[in-house]
Amino acid sequence: GRHPYNGNTSVQYYLSQSGGAAGNGSHKKIYLIREHGNAEVYHSQEIRPGDTLYVPESRRSMMISILGPISTVVTMISTIVIISINLGK
Repeated sequence: GRHPYNGNTSVQYYLSQSGGAAGNGSHKKIYLIREHGNAEVYHSQEIRPGDTLYVPESRRSMMISILGPISTVVTMISTIVIISINLGK
């Protein structure tokens, strides 16, 4: 969410104002997008008015969101194969 700049330059302060990084957020790589659009990986730089913090989704979370549906499809296909084999007997 958007939060007014209040002179506090702590990333943790602004993240906590938004409820913290979500459970699926990458805590290792936070991006600082400057007012004029320049993006950089955050490494304790000063937060200034107009800056945006971006916390991308973690790789683990992305893999889970990809593998979940694949697992469901594989389970359905294997069930169909097993039923077909049993009906053929």
